[in-house]
Amino acid sequence: MSGVARLERLTNDALVALGFYTRLPSWRLVPPDRATDFSNVQWAAPLAGVVIGLLLGALNGAVDAMDVPDLLRGILVVACGILLTGALHEDGLADVADGFGGGADRQRKLAIMKDSLLGSYGTLALIVSFMLRVTAIAALTDPVLAALALVAAHGAARALMPVMLRHLPNARGEGVAHRIGRPSQGAVLAAVGIGVAALLPLGFPAVPLGLVILVIAYIAVATLAHRQIGGQTGDVCGTLQQTGEAAILTLCATLLV
Repeated sequence: MSGVARLERLTNDALVALGFYTRLPSWRLVPPDRATDFSNVQWAAPLAGVVIGLLLGALNGAVDAMDVPDLLRGILVVACGILLTGALHEDGLADVADGFGGGADRQRKLAIMKDSLLGSYGTLALIVSFMLRVTAIAALTDPVLAALALVAAHGAARALMPVMLRHLPNARGEGVAHRIGRPSQGAVLAAVGIGVAALLPLGFPAVPLGLVILVIAYIAVATLAHRQIGGQTGDVCGTLQQTGEAAILTLCATLLV
């Protein structure tokens, strides 16, 4: 493959990933035969996260310049992030909380996760996730540090999902994660590399602590999912992303303020 062809393929991958993980219509720029090739684009999941973080960082800076109260600023940034992504990962978090919390056995847990109704466990999980992120962003009063934290959180958290898709079996045999398929080892390594790069501007000790926290988050969610339903689903990947994002933002609010 020539250098130009390779660059075109990587660009298409990034556009597909951005269109999949956000509501941005970047898929319109991709040839039709590439628009649904999800298994080959998961390396770019954290790259999509970096774009999300940059957009939210710019929004945060604009809102901060208008002297909006910090708590309101945090709410606006998180709310716009939810709109930008179509609540893709929040939906997964709520489904997993309802399924794992309310199901008596594996099949019942999977059935509850597939149900579109929102239960008590899901509601509480969303509230906790929302409040953690809002208060963390509100605590980051320096717009530059807030932007770095948003890029790191969104980029690094999404680097965990390709790892899970490769190393944990699909629990349902259908759904979004099943359609995406199993990323290659190269795609996983590239995703991890981008995720680590997103953390680097945070400096010491945030970078090593962030890596440790993300590893713990991955092990915790993966172990829980394996015990509860025997593997991963798209909802579990969403839960992993939400856990990682909230954890990194909380870390930044603790260390960078």
